[in-house]
Amino acid sequence: MIKISIIIIGYNSSEDLQKLLQSLNQLIINNELIEVIYVDDGSLDNSVKIFKDFRLNFTKKCDAFEKNRGRVFARERAASLASGNWLLFIQSNVVVDCNLITEYVKAINNNNVAIAGKIIYQSSDSRFENYLNDKKRGINNFKNYSSIHYRSFLFGNCMIKKDVFDSIKFNPVFKLYGGKELDFSYRLHQKFPNRMITCRSAIVTRMGFPDLITHCYRLIEYGNYNFNYLSDELKREVIKWPCLLYKNIFFNLIVIFMFWLTKRAYKISFLSYYIIKMGLLSAIVLGYYRAK
Repeated sequence: MIKISIIIIGYNSSEDLQKLLQSLNQLIINNELIEVIYVDDGSLDNSVKIFKDFRLNFTKKCDAFEKNRGRVFARERAASLASGNWLLFIQSNVVVDCNLITEYVKAINNNNVAIAGKIIYQSSDSRFENYLNDKKRGINNFKNYSSIHYRSFLFGNCMIKKDVFDSIKFNPVFKLYGGKELDFSYRLHQKFPNRMITCRSAIVTRMGFPDLITHCYRLIEYGNYNFNYLSDELKREVIKWPCLLYKNIFFNLIVIFMFWLTKRAYKISFLSYYIIKMGLLSAIVLGYYRAK
């Protein structure tokens, strides 16, 4: 018997949350025991009421912060409330495929401790949407049920064995956008090498993902704050070109030009994939150069 705690983290996402809950009621379940835990990160809308009032087919648990504290704290609270032996992490702005649970259960074996599902992105920015769903990105680049690189492990859709959290904790320094998943998955890989696998048939759809430029400005925030809390090894993993970490004025000018070029050229069809990659990198470095 497998008991799964579905953990939802939300912040001011009442409309999306209702769509997610409707999709959860469509889940195909065999012999699994399911509970759904919602932790609200200080929403100012009626997200908490929507969850409490919604008639789910599963046991519900709910907790809410009085003010916004960040996803790290919300996930930590949710993990402490969970009674399942596997924790399935999703966000409130996704809808789940009806086979999500059955596909995850197929992937469970005695060796793995974490399973990365697939996220299909929907965005009004079609070029960016194509990039996000490209077969060369993230877990799309790995065979089903194979070990994956820790950088491809995302909390937007993943399942982690509950007892992992006895030895690996969420890092509370990551209060703003970015970096928290990479830090956790890296420490998970160190503790349990080659025991993170992919399950590409366990699918959620991320609704309303921002356009490229909006997302780049979020990455500037990442580079300005959370990026600085990553280890040197992880910084090099993100940037790829260590020379950019020296905050040299020459490289600073290059990065400013790269970001400027991205905003003006990424819609050129045959260049868009590489221009977008350049833009995402330059946004992080630009924020890093601005950090005190």
